[in-house]
Amino acid sequence: MTVHEMQTGVYMGTGTRMNNMKPDFNELMMRKEELHKDLQPYVSADEHFVSLKHPLVFDIMYSPEKNAINNYTYKQKREYIKECIKNREISEIIWMYERPHRIEAFKKYAISLLETDPKEYWNILRAVAMDSENIWQWRDDYKKLIIEHDSISTRTMMSDDELKAFKELPDKLTVYRGITEIKKNDCERRNGYSWTLSKETAEFFSTRLKREYEDSVILVGEVDKSCVKAYFQGRNEEEIIVDYSDVVLE
Repeated sequence: MTVHEMQTGVYMGTGTRMNNMKPDFNELMMRKEELHKDLQPYVSADEHFVSLKHPLVFDIMYSPEKNAINNYTYKQKREYIKECIKNREISEIIWMYERPHRIEAFKKYAISLLETDPKEYWNILRAVAMDSENIWQWRDDYKKLIIEHDSISTRTMMSDDELKAFKELPDKLTVYRGITEIKKNDCERRNGYSWTLSKETAEFFSTRLKREYEDSVILVGEVDKSCVKAYFQGRNEEEIIVDYSDVVLE
């Protein structure tokens, strides 16, 4: 949660207004207190920063002076999650978690929806998948949650416009995947489920987080349209979700 979100009482992940999340920001900045015991194990340091990375509270440039702010955010989120659990507001719960941990929250709170409310299950999973910046870290979960399901089910994640556009695509698709590699032919990074119809998008992802000792690689392959689990047009990425074993590389 950003400073702006906390000050205004709006959590931008859902647009939900939590009326009781309007603290006196200046007062919190001045308040001296110990970091909550639940948060303490999640403080770590590298050569650049000291960070707090709890599933509910991220503070990339942590300092003890911000303990009161982080404690307040943590307590408010916990209380709000309790309320949402009582009201069965599953989507609201998941968006209280920080981005890298939303798939964990999905597994904890939303799995049962596949049986009780499959439409809600796929709607939430679509949002989590499209928002994720670390799909490679939960590849095994991604496989179980999406890839192992039949395409009829997984394509319910697509909007009407996406379904229409997908229907007009050819039976054979050229797909791209942009990655960085430390070692050549790194299967850990090449074997992914997220591809794109756009070479430009693949080029962007091959350089966005590239470090100086890594190589940028654009994978090019062909896949049968029938194998595609979902097609997303969000963020103009033309994302194709498909099992990498179904992609024939050039």
